[in-house]
Amino acid sequence: MVGIFGGDALRSLAAATPVEQVERIDAFDTYERGLIAHVQGLQTPVAEMKPAQPKPLRRQEAQRLSIASHKRPGS
Repeated sequence: MVGIFGGDALRSLAAATPVEQVERIDAFDTYERGLIAHVQGLQTPVAEMKPAQPKPLRRQEAQRLSIASHKRPGS
């Protein structure tokens, strides 16, 4: 936990009374839940996502189109 919060934060929390510790932890929990809700609100649901570009043709489809466009009646 020292690596996450830093030594000063842990010493401060350890020096606090049990009631202060609970208040700090509750405040952090509330902040964290609010942050998570905010980030989730920014994400576009998968059903609403649209591809940025049309799906590229597969190689066979591209070859068929190329051959079909070069074939002309009567040639």
